[in-house]
Amino acid sequence: MDDKSFLELTNEEILSKIKIDPRLREPFKRVMKKMQAYFNANGYTAQRDYKAFFEENLIGKDFKIYVSDEPSKMGALGFYAKAKQCICIDEKKLSSNRIESTLCHEFTHFLVMNEKSVPSGFINEAQTEMFTRQIYPTSCSYEPQVKMMEFANILTNNANNFSLFLQGGIDSKHTSSMWNDFYNRVSLYQKKFANTPYKIGEAVKDDD
Repeated sequence: MDDKSFLELTNEEILSKIKIDPRLREPFKRVMKKMQAYFNANGYTAQRDYKAFFEENLIGKDFKIYVSDEPSKMGALGFYAKAKQCICIDEKKLSSNRIESTLCHEFTHFLVMNEKSVPSGFINEAQTEMFTRQIYPTSCSYEPQVKMMEFANILTNNANNFSLFLQGGIDSKHTSSMWNDFYNRVSLYQKKFANTPYKIGEAVKDDD
């Protein structure tokens, strides 16, 4: 029988126990339905007890999903903050066709990082966005990160293992000096442009 842990979050009784901005309830429901279908189709729900995860970390807990202008001040559409136990979506995206993919991206961060010590750097963002595009193919956040990660995968004859990723692992090779050089450069790139309202056209020209 198919898992229904994500679908259960769309139940009004359960949803009422989640601290979520009322304006995000409908897009949240649509995202949960799509994530449920994708997770079931790929066997991911058989590898982790998401029902228990939601009961321990989301339903009736302090974790909140809210709306503000904070993300756009950082040049972002939204963000997940483990320390503050929250997901924030930029208020300007409420009527945008990117609201669902943004929610999906940030909710994926929550799934991967909330119980794990996963570094929130370049590779994490790249893999999170690459995963989001499995569910929302038109998503277009973190384009430089995705392109460089795809390039690294070609160089290492590697394919993203989203099963490992969803359990807090990073599917990449750290055994060569070339990989370490790549990792160091993309880390510098991520740090340099973090929390700044940069233009993608400028960022892609950066030496790193």
